[in-house]
Amino acid sequence: MNQNNNATLPKKISWWKFFFNRGIGENYSQLNAKRIVLTNTTIGLTLIICFSFIFTQSIHNIYPFNLIFIFFGIIYLIGWWLNKPEKNTRAKALVFFSVLIHATILALTLGPKIDFKTFYIPISIIPFLIFNKNERPLFYFSVLIALINIVVLYTIDIPTSFILSSFSEETYYSLNHAFNFISIGCMVILSFLFMSITELGETVSIEKTVLLEQQNIELENRRHEQEKLNIVKDRFLSIIAHDLKSPIHNLQGISDLILQNTLSRTESEFIINRFKISAKNTSDMLDNLLLWCTSELTNAVKKSEQIYIKYFIDKIFEQISYRATQKKIVLLNFIDEDMVIKNDPYALEIVMRNILLNAIKFSHPGQEIFVRSEVIHNAIKIHVVDHGIGIPPAILEVLFDADISKSRSGTQNEKGFGLGLTLCKQLLEKNKGTISAESVPDQVTTLTITLKTKSS
Repeated sequence: MNQNNNATLPKKISWWKFFFNRGIGENYSQLNAKRIVLTNTTIGLTLIICFSFIFTQSIHNIYPFNLIFIFFGIIYLIGWWLNKPEKNTRAKALVFFSVLIHATILALTLGPKIDFKTFYIPISIIPFLIFNKNERPLFYFSVLIALINIVVLYTIDIPTSFILSSFSEETYYSLNHAFNFISIGCMVILSFLFMSITELGETVSIEKTVLLEQQNIELENRRHEQEKLNIVKDRFLSIIAHDLKSPIHNLQGISDLILQNTLSRTESEFIINRFKISAKNTSDMLDNLLLWCTSELTNAVKKSEQIYIKYFIDKIFEQISYRATQKKIVLLNFIDEDMVIKNDPYALEIVMRNILLNAIKFSHPGQEIFVRSEVIHNAIKIHVVDHGIGIPPAILEVLFDADISKSRSGTQNEKGFGLGLTLCKQLLEKNKGTISAESVPDQVTTLTITLKTKSS
């Protein structure tokens, strides 16, 4: 119960933050907020000076200067009270001109025996601390008035009528030392604050520069990503055409045979059954391709599924059997039945189908293509091996490079886009896999995909 009550209590704000952070708006920049803090710091210094002189002058009965400090102490408190968000300028103006008038009155009423020259140095620093770039007219006016004030006070003789009291030499000596000590102390403090705000400005400028550089890099990266995405979209369309072109032609060929009415009943039943199987495989292939492409282009979350690799490869063999049959190529699956992996089945299907179609394309009629696997540590390697024309060394070096065309005709002049393996590499990388190739032209070619797994 006590914990709940404590949770509802407002957080305590220290008097330090309450005083020095007064007037800072929520949307203020770091530099502007710093200037407000420096305005309050200036007010704090003037109040300390006023209270110190009120105390010492009351003890030594230095009249009427204690009243002057009381009056201006109240003015500085009013300036602090007026310092509110979006209305800071009036407080800044009141504080600066009050300090200037305060010093001027002291100089006139104490007479030439008190040296106020050093006191105008910290006063001249104040505008550089408190006024921001939107208050430049007031900044220029403040500096101008301060300079005029200094020139006037030190080029004219102060009339005797202005001097309120005459003190002993010892008192003048003490006052001079006190004012010099205060002016030097204020000058050091204000100079330090001026240096801090200058460094802050440099820091902010550096931060803005770094931020702009980061934004430019991000924009450039996004531009490259967008260009790559456009290329990938085009390739998706090409791969869909690549994967569907042959089965559609196969269906057309079967349709022509049926329409010719030259087949026996047994042959017709066999052809119609092949037609049905081919149509179903093509439909499944199209559904998988469209589903996968849609998920890629819309950035949908894809779920990995448990895949029994042997049966998975057998299914793909069925999809591409029309091509293997046309070239009298035998497809062999040597993968163990208990070999299991968890991955994106749609992406893996596209990869395996493209690799196998490429193997058929570059194999000679009557040859064999086999698929085997091996487990190495926490990875499964699937090898697709053919004994066709192979891959020339020049093409092998850039086989998976997206920027170089590698399109070649097959052993029966089959046309290709030269894009399949590039897409396979991209799909595998997105699923924490890799692809590699080894080839001895006219002897053997092995395409290997490696998939990370903990199951076998």
